[in-house]
Amino acid sequence: SRKAEDAVRESEEKYRNLFNAMDEGFCIIEMIFDAEGRPVDYCFLAVNAAFEKQTGLHEAEGKFMRELAPAHEAHWFEIYGKIALTGESAHFVNEARALNRWYEVYAYRVGDTEDRQVAIVFNDISERKRAEEETRLRNRLLEQINRILRETLTCETEEQLGQVCLRIAEEITASRFGFIGAIGEDGLLHDFAISNPGWELCTMHDKSGHRRPPGDFHIHGLYGKVILDGKGFFTNTSSAHPDSIGTPPGHPPLTAFLGVPLFSGVKTIGMIAVGNREG
Repeated sequence: SRKAEDAVRESEEKYRNLFNAMDEGFCIIEMIFDAEGRPVDYCFLAVNAAFEKQTGLHEAEGKFMRELAPAHEAHWFEIYGKIALTGESAHFVNEARALNRWYEVYAYRVGDTEDRQVAIVFNDISERKRAEEETRLRNRLLEQINRILRETLTCETEEQLGQVCLRIAEEITASRFGFIGAIGEDGLLHDFAISNPGWELCTMHDKSGHRRPPGDFHIHGLYGKVILDGKGFFTNTSSAHPDSIGTPPGHPPLTAFLGVPLFSGVKTIGMIAVGNREG
């Protein structure tokens, strides 16, 4: 009857208004499985107004996730595929690297098993995760500073203290090797401390053929940039950087570089550098 049709339309309108008034992202997807029953993609059947803001995906309705974000991680398909098949809802937090975001998600099946549809309510919590990571790193840094202060009490020489500081810097940055250099009266950069991995990887030799540390450098190249600019610098493409002068024969290969100047008052007196961060 006309009255029943009006009631249905009114109900749909209320649902649509609620759907689009949500601050959280909301969508209904249909899971796609391959011939072996593995979840490999999903199609967006419906999205709300907040969806685009929450994901950065434009005009997603009617499109496939692999089409919008080809590098989207497989674990998302696995989670939603399981929900579609079992009917078990899920509440979780996960990273979507392809979207450069973190999400808190609540997902549940809609319709029957054969429909393979999942409704998803989600919220972008990237800022919260970044704040948590910053807090974690800050606390770790404070722990390592305290560690330096504790170990200072047992160091008998400046060289031992330098090794402690360098080892902690390598641990914080997950770097393979590093050095602490001091500017000498001759204007050259002299090694004050070299990490054990760096020394083991070094095959440089002096004129007499003896293996030697890769120190006593003129101040130029990437390390020169740190000292001359008086500020920290990093690059993950060391060899391609315009300030790079390469490395001397026998120097450990350098793929990534982080350097920080050391000051006495306002005067730059040296630097600490680490290289080849894992990952």
